[in-house]
Amino acid sequence: MGYRVHGVGKWHLGTQTEVYQPRKGLTHFMVFITVWVIIILITQSNMTGGNLDGKQSKISKTFHFDLKEGEIFKEMHDEILGKHSTDLYTDKAVEVITEHDKAQSLFLYLAYTAPHSPIQPDQTTLETENQHIMDDDKRKYGALVTHLDSGFGKVVQALEENNLMENTIIIFLSDHGAPVLKHCWDCTGGSNLPYRDGKFTFFEGGIKSASFIWTPWLKEDLKGFHSPALLHVTDIYSFIKIVSSETVSGIFNKDVDGGMFLYNAVHGDHSGRETLVHNLVLPVEKPRYYCSGTQPVPSNYFVIRHGNHKLFYGDLWGWCSSHLVVEPCPHLLNYNGSAVMLFDLERDPQEINNIAEEHTDIVDMLVGLMGPFKKAAVNEWVVLEI
Repeated sequence: MGYRVHGVGKWHLGTQTEVYQPRKGLTHFMVFITVWVIIILITQSNMTGGNLDGKQSKISKTFHFDLKEGEIFKEMHDEILGKHSTDLYTDKAVEVITEHDKAQSLFLYLAYTAPHSPIQPDQTTLETENQHIMDDDKRKYGALVTHLDSGFGKVVQALEENNLMENTIIIFLSDHGAPVLKHCWDCTGGSNLPYRDGKFTFFEGGIKSASFIWTPWLKEDLKGFHSPALLHVTDIYSFIKIVSSETVSGIFNKDVDGGMFLYNAVHGDHSGRETLVHNLVLPVEKPRYYCSGTQPVPSNYFVIRHGNHKLFYGDLWGWCSSHLVVEPCPHLLNYNGSAVMLFDLERDPQEINNIAEEHTDIVDMLVGLMGPFKKAAVNEWVVLEI
């Protein structure tokens, strides 16, 4: 469709072989492919496997690349030393926008790593902003967010200065709720209140994400409007595909490409999805671990939402007793040998009251909805060699 496709920032979909790396369909990708997900302040010690907040970084310079069209990965070193990753990503995004040929369409994927751990805010921002926040961890976290906000503002300014705003769509989102596990290196000082728990769980605090869409053709009554539609991050794919190809007949297949839920919401139809599978984990022979390999990841359970009802079902005894969950789980119903939690999110958005015992008919209905998903699920990691 004639798009120049640029990527800047985090790549976390694997590096084992070229098939996992961001080489296909991209004009350019300045990327940090990291084992530890993020390096906030790029220093010589970081580049050679130095120490971050008392933790071994596990990062080498070979994981920092600049990939340009028709070229192999170019290792980056001297040009990024001493720079904060937020500034590095912002500067590259502004450069992409400024140098873009306006005769062609542009798609820019900008994946900031802040405010991910380790918490290493820009020192100037930390010393001058958010001084009303008394808690040290939260003030550092706030500095990361403020710094990111400033960087994103520069990206928007670049779009305005290069006369690109009149036909641009901006989609802004986070990937999950803040981690709130105090014992884990991933704890950041964030908060998901009023929702319960956070990252690593499928309570609302872990899966709800701050997000918005901006475009100049948004109707006045929808500007600043909080859509009640049940949507999933994958709906962004179909939305982009529709709006970038509306004049191309037959290019969008709603059955294959995920439906028009987000597209409809942006145009005022907030019916959204009816059913959403949050997670399905089949039994595994060998446990997987999180939190630097210290805690086993629970398996053999699923989480599904249908309308206002959300069901946790399976080996929740292991899940609820793991260090993933900060607050104790509500009373678990032993139903046909499985542990069950059922919540009505309209009446109980904090997921406090387990209503499974009073509504086993709803439990049965939601278990039935999971049937086709469980049948299609793959029980092992698949390594692609293409």
